Amino acid sequence: MAIIKIKGLLLLALISAMSFCLVGCCLRINNNVKVYGRIKPYAGSATTSPFLLFSSGFGKKTFGKKYIVKLHKDASLSELAKTLPSGISIVSSLVIPQKGKYLLVESENPQELYNIPNIKSIEESGRFKLLKLSNDPLINEQWYLGKTGAPSAWDMITGSPLVTVAVVDSGVRADHIDLNDVFLNDGYDFIDNDSDPTDPDDSTHYHGTHVSGIISALADNSVGIAGICWGGNDGIKILPVRVLNNRYGDEFSISSGIVYAVEHGAKVINLSLGSSDDYEIVRDAIEYAYENDVIVVASSGNDATNTLLYPAAYPQTIAVGATNKSDEKAWYSNYSDTLDLVAPGGSNSFMPNGILSTYATDSYAYLAGTSMSAPQVSAAAALLISAGYTGVEEIRSALTASASDLGMPGYDPYYGYGLLQIDGALEYAEQNLLSEPFIIEAVDPYSNKPLASCVADRNGNYNLEVPQTPFYLQAWQDFDHDGEISPGDFFGYYGYNGGDVLAGNPATITAEKEIKIDFLFAPILTRDHE
Repeated sequence: MAIIKIKGLLLLALISAMSFCLVGCCLRINNNVKVYGRIKPYAGSATTSPFLLFSSGFGKKTFGKKYIVKLHKDASLSELAKTLPSGISIVSSLVIPQKGKYLLVESENPQELYNIPNIKSIEESGRFKLLKLSNDPLINEQWYLGKTGAPSAWDMITGSPLVTVAVVDSGVRADHIDLNDVFLNDGYDFIDNDSDPTDPDDSTHYHGTHVSGIISALADNSVGIAGICWGGNDGIKILPVRVLNNRYGDEFSISSGIVYAVEHGAKVINLSLGSSDDYEIVRDAIEYAYENDVIVVASSGNDATNTLLYPAAYPQTIAVGATNKSDEKAWYSNYSDTLDLVAPGGSNSFMPNGILSTYATDSYAYLAGTSMSAPQVSAAAALLISAGYTGVEEIRSALTASASDLGMPGYDPYYGYGLLQIDGALEYAEQNLLSEPFIIEAVDPYSNKPLASCVADRNGNYNLEVPQTPFYLQAWQDFDHDGEISPGDFFGYYGYNGGDVLAGNPATITAEKEIKIDFLFAPILTRDHE
């Protein structure tokens, strides 16, 4: 039986279960089988891959400029490749569901591009840059943690392995001692088109590694620094996605990285990068993330201007500026009336004024910039989700309503709603937001009636008792609070092993006394056929 046929019953069971208890498990009948285990995020794609990577090109090899071509939604990529003009070479393609089909092409003569069938728009490929300032030697001091209330937040929660943050950046040094066991999987490299997103050298100042350490370096391990989310087996997971090389990246790689992150279960995407140009493909990717209930946090920019860089300028993102050690706007931080909030970014990279984090293998360094501010907000969002608070706008409200007011009273374009306060955001959420835990449910495979249900803990552990009868086992988190299993939610079941989570069939379970069952969940995604 397909999962999609039992959608409504999970909500019915949840309502019934909550009438007997608020947390924990609900016993339905006596003589039950004890069922326990742990749910975990699926580390692969929750869809058949939309990426068609043409490394050698279909047309004649060219050495021209690169362009982004958007096609009409009904266009066939395979048919188009057969009729491509000889002066055009396809580098790669990307499908963003419900948004469009894109080609990255090279051409010596851009006029030839207009001969491509079903063309909708053409943009010359541009560049995004990472948003840090120069680096300098390490000292062992993380002044920004106290500024943002991180230690007080740790008394409430340090993270959950059910939550994934994508660092779409220059890659990571996965061999760093303080990043051991913090990654969901190997991730992906959209620069070299392989599954090794290693931050290659100091040409990027190990930017992605630095960002990852701010979010989730190992803590309480007597080594190095502490991430805002404590990394490790029971901490949040980082999904590394490499889209920058030599401090720059193009809009096609960045958009591909965003879509990849959404389809691999990240509920927070950190974008410590920016461009002054508004590219349609990036806009579509950001909208795709937003429509799938993914929080996208972006750096405002380091140009000291009154205009936010893209993607921070998009309303779907949480735009973050920078402050210095004196809680003043950092001299370089871009500002505008669409800035959401600020977080420490340092005044420069000279110790102790910069932000300390992981760097090259087993080393640490200070960097400064709005690139260092954004991951602090991403980590705060991850802690909120770890505590069961979901929804993009709900997370935004918790972060902004709890921020410490700086500058002029109330909102202002230099500080937004104020300085990030992680402990305050958790307290605000507890008082004002609806928690959405993972509900584990056993279902009769013949009648589709619920048999038992319980709430998983923050590490994904569950324990319930089920009648001695065959059953399905499934999990659901209503990320968008709509009471339905819908795009943006997490869903899974015993027997799921990748792909469209609503297209598979759960495995039937039989047991007499006690059984341990671990199983996987994945995001439900918007698709072109919906």
